[in-house]
Amino acid sequence: MKTKDQLIHIAATGGGLRLNGANWSKDDLVSIAAAAVSKKARIVIYNADMKTQDELIHIAAAGQGCVFFEFASDV
Repeated sequence: MKTKDQLIHIAATGGGLRLNGANWSKDDLVSIAAAAVSKKARIVIYNADMKTQDELIHIAAAGQGCVFFEFASDV
């Protein structure tokens, strides 16, 4: 498994990521999402059901359109 810092670097250089929302804290996902913005990298967070609405809003705001959520009912 990659570290948060490794994923931030990947996102900041334009690499898209698909991350399990159950495995990462809100703060980690916010950092990764924010890193994706400069290169408009796509960040997909599956198991988004594991986060509260407030947490999802913070992650989405940090990603400025780069973040996509997948919920268990969607797949």
